[in-house]
Amino acid sequence: MVDLFCSWYKGLAYSKEALGLVKDSNLFKGLELWNVGEEMDLIKNSGLGVSVHNPLRVYGKGLEGFDLENLVKDNPLFVNACEKSSTSFVGFHAGYSARLSKNSNSDDILAKCKSNISFLKSIIGKQIIFENCSLSDTFFESGNEFALNYCTSNDFFRALLAEENVGFLLDVSHAISSASTKINKGLCTTSIEDYFSDILTNFSEKIVQLHLSSTMMIDENTFVDAHLPIDINDEAGRLALCLAKEAVLACPNLKAITLEIDTRLPPIDHVKTLIKQAELVNKIVL
Repeated sequence: MVDLFCSWYKGLAYSKEALGLVKDSNLFKGLELWNVGEEMDLIKNSGLGVSVHNPLRVYGKGLEGFDLENLVKDNPLFVNACEKSSTSFVGFHAGYSARLSKNSNSDDILAKCKSNISFLKSIIGKQIIFENCSLSDTFFESGNEFALNYCTSNDFFRALLAEENVGFLLDVSHAISSASTKINKGLCTTSIEDYFSDILTNFSEKIVQLHLSSTMMIDENTFVDAHLPIDINDEAGRLALCLAKEAVLACPNLKAITLEIDTRLPPIDHVKTLIKQAELVNKIVL
């Protein structure tokens, strides 16, 4: 069985009515959030589960973050939050620093990710899974094409998945955006669909979770990650649903799908939108 998780939004954990709507819909296992602390307790106390995603975000870190051991030692709330997750895994960002600086080195990124994964496995009683980062034209302004291309490649994914008991969080929109950018930059000669299928062919058994939303379609060849609601009447929405369905069929160890959708709506309206999205996903993907 694949569990659905609703995306967190500001104020949602403090709205008993909104949390009640999520629970009473019987569509979601719970909410996914990155912020540790009382919001997690409020959600769990409402009878909903919690999926913890990138809890290092509150410290401005990803898997390749420096001085992670000291940071965690100084912030025991981090480990506590990971242990409170209702899932058997905790997701982290990997390779994102390549988007930020032209000084990023792909070998350093990989080495630091692997080192920090080993450390996190030693202190968290959950499977560590990493998320593929998104790639768009704007990130190439950093002048770091090689590292950007590497951190969205199967070589990078394969190197991390070679570590014992590490799983893959496949973000569908990130894959679409990355493939689109690679194709437009001449770094990839295949299609978006083939780029995605190649990931599934190589790593289907390692994929534990999906993130699902719609990209923003700029033109017929350009899709940008935007965490938009999925509209079956537009090409970007249909592409996301089609690829997600392909992943569900291909991944025997898939445990969860998070509708990682940024509605920018008040909590109750956010939840109502996510319920409609969950109904669509249940109908077409699951």
